[in-house]
This record gives sequence, C-alpha cells and structure tokens, in this order.
Amino acid sequence: MHDDPIALLERELVDAARRRAVAVDEHEGSSHEPRGPWPSVPRPARRRSSLGAVAAVVLPGVAVVVALGALVVLHGGKTPAPVARAHAAAVPGRQQLIDSLGVLRRSQTPADLRILSQLTPPPSFFGTPDRSLIRFATTTPWGERLYFVPLSARTAGRRVEQLSIFSTQGGGGASTAAEIEAGQEIGTEGGGGIRGTRITVVVPDGVARVAFVLPRQPSPGQYGAPIYPHSLTATAAVHGNVAAVQIDRQSGIPFPMIWYAADGQVVKRVGNLAAADRVVATPQPGPETALSRAAERDPTTRNRVWVTPAVGGPHAIFKLHFQVLLDGAGYSYRLSGTRCPAITVNGGDGGGTNDLRGRIWSDRVDAVDGQAWCPGSYHLSAAIMGHRPFGTATFKVTG
Repeated sequence: MHDDPIALLERELVDAARRRAVAVDEHEGSSHEPRGPWPSVPRPARRRSSLGAVAAVVLPGVAVVVALGALVVLHGGKTPAPVARAHAAAVPGRQQLIDSLGVLRRSQTPADLRILSQLTPPPSFFGTPDRSLIRFATTTPWGERLYFVPLSARTAGRRVEQLSIFSTQGGGGASTAAEIEAGQEIGTEGGGGIRGTRITVVVPDGVARVAFVLPRQPSPGQYGAPIYPHSLTATAAVHGNVAAVQIDRQSGIPFPMIWYAADGQVVKRVGNLAAADRVVATPQPGPETALSRAAERDPTTRNRVWVTPAVGGPHAIFKLHFQVLLDGAGYSYRLSGTRCPAITVNGGDGGGTNDLRGRIWSDRVDAVDGQAWCPGSYHLSAAIMGHRPFGTATFKVTG
C-alpha cells in the first residue's frame, strides 16, 4: 500500500531541510551573519561557528511549516490567519520606541541627519534629540518628507524617550511609545493655502492601513465651526510607520480610526465610532443691541468693566469682567496706580471663537500663583487689541 502523498511530501521537505542544515554547518568560509527581526532585548553576540546549529534548528521548522501549509491547501481548508508579532515585556522609553517602530530599526544614513541642519530657524525641541535614532520615515502624498526625531526629555521628574515628527516645514509634538500604540500621535494641518486638512498618524509595526473616520462636526461646541451632512471615512496605506491623507474638509482632533493588518484583520479601533454622526448644540451670540452696534463702528465705545473682589488682601485673586460686544475679538488690559514690582500681569489674550456677543468675559489679573500684591489702589483698563481702552475699573489691596 502506497504512503499518503501528503505524508510523503512532508517527509521529503524535512529531509531536504536537514541536508541543507548540514551543508551550512560545513561551510566555514562564510562571514555573513544571518538576518532576522530586530531582537526585542539585547542578545549576546553569536560566534560564526554556531551558524550551523542555528540553521539546523530553524530550517527543519520552516520545512514543517511549509508541509503543514501544503496539507491545508491540498485538503481544501482555509489558510490559518497570520500570528501577530509577539511583543516583549513593555520596556519604557527608548527601547520601547525601537521595538514598536520598524523605521527606528533601520540602519542610519547621513541623509537621515540632514533634517537637523534643514530646520530654519532651529526649533525649540521638547528635549534633547537622540541623534543615533533620527530616521527619514516617509514622503506624504502631498510631497512632504517626514523624519522621526526621538527626544530625551524630563517629564514628571523622570527622563523619558519620546518621538517628534519633523519636516523642512517644521513640526513638533512629543509622544511616548505607549501613546503611539494608543493612537495618540496624530497631526493635522490646514489653512495657509492648503486645501482641506492634511492628517498624519504614527502607528506601530503590524498596522498596514488606517481608516480615518472624520465626524460631521469636527469641532463640537465651537461657534462658527462647520457641520457636514455626514461623516467621512478616508483610508491611507502605512509607509514607514506613518499613514497620511489629505481630505477636502476641516477636521479637528482627536477623531476615530480603525487600524488594519496586511491581511485585512482589524488591529485596533481608536475613539468612539458611534459618535461620528452626532451633532451637539453650539453656543450662539446674543441679540444685537445699540451698544454692540456702536462698538462695531467704534471699538473704543464705552463698556462697563469691573473687578472682583473690589477689595482684597496681598494674596487675593482678582478677576476682570465685562460684557462682550463683538464676536471673537481679542482683548488686552493694563494696570496703573500703585506700583507693585512683585506682580506679573498677563495683559490679556487673543480672544476665542466662543467669545460671543452678550457673554461675560472674565480673566485673572495676576498670571502667577503665589505672587503678593502691594497695598494700595489699582486701576485696570481694558481694550480691544490695537485700540484705546473702552473701560476702566478700580480695586483696592489692603495690608
């Protein structure tokens, strides 16, 4: 009775692998180390004479895998799903970034380091660049060359390794390996002649494609932000641990994503997919008044300003208030009266999209906690930036 053809094939493959292992073991003249995946932890250096033993262990295993694959195909079964890359025990900081991002495991070339000299003016890094790990990552669909610039930074009292993304146009941000694996290393860019929004996300090894789910309402609760008829899904392939896409609409962050492996299986879902089509109410400006119409013609139109508390001690927190007359204006203010070198006044802000007509605008007068006021009377004038003050209030500090 003849052997089963599948069993015969399996034996022949195993025997061939063993013969190949012996041949490798006898070849002493080779000086090439075997190539394989980057080790998750440092390993002791192997001597060249051990290559034969390594091949004898690895190659029969390959033959068995091939034979088992032939069994499945010949018997009409489904090919088993690829086994996900086993992660080593989480290593904080630098090694964890290397384990997660294949780009950082490539050999460095002089071209990788050119990004440091191409940034003009030099950026304010969030830490010290780790020069040995700087790598070119990918070129986006709009032609921007992105570089990974790992940084050694001090966070919460300890030094950690984080990743920043730069191109010749600039960059920034800083994310740990854990934040990258959670889907938090996202960048968006819009305006300045860019049509729509450019989106990039750094993903760990094993992610081959990213579906960005852009919600109907990219900036919930923000007055004047667009609300689209439906959510939009934009898909991008991953190159160099980066997925990048340009969409023809505005987009805030964060937003939901779906990460896919090369075989189409879902690796991770990030964010609330069910919320992509929800719309929340946005604040609206109050009705126009005679005073608001006057302020539209003349930003210096008198408007009541007050400070709370009106009287306080050296460590009191004083706040400036007035009713907004113009939507989204920027405001500044100045102190006069008692001279007090111990106080640093923040001077105002640039305004915001939700500084709407009819709402009460408030801001702290002192910028730094713990500063002490000098006893005396103070005058605080408020103005729309670039114009003379529209109101003044007085408050007093007691000894």
